[in-house]
Amino acid sequence: MFVSYRITACVIALFTGAVIFRLVRRNLLHGSYAAWWLAAGLFAVLVGVFPSGFDRLGHALGVNYPPILFIVLALAAFAVRMLISDMERTRMELTQRRLVQRYAHISLRLRAIERELLAHGMSLPRHCRDTADDAPVDDAPGPDGQAGPPSS
Repeated sequence: MFVSYRITACVIALFTGAVIFRLVRRNLLHGSYAAWWLAAGLFAVLVGVFPSGFDRLGHALGVNYPPILFIVLALAAFAVRMLISDMERTRMELTQRRLVQRYAHISLRLRAIERELLAHGMSLPRHCRDTADDAPVDDAPGPDGQAGPPSS
């Protein structure tokens, strides 16, 4: 039994759409990314269901072998998608660097305040202390009761 390529294209497109929908529902794929994939799937369905229209478009653009136009357009779309992904990743890395720098600055300020409080015989409440790293504050009293690191 022979199955039409149009039916095959529609089944593949419906399956792809269902997978994309499922990924979006499970928060594994953001909606804007899903829009790209759904547009690519819709384009593939249109080319699969109406190949003669795409052939006419290829001939109108002066392409000798119209099916290659689909491949070139698909590669161009994926190249644009990769560029946008790289731009987004770069933006996220810059944001992460800025957050790490901000955290380091706030941590240093907190330690300075803690040192100042210790110098006046007070200390920060436990919930205000910087517990991200276990490095002791330089001026904090050591086990021997003296400020600074324990002497040997």
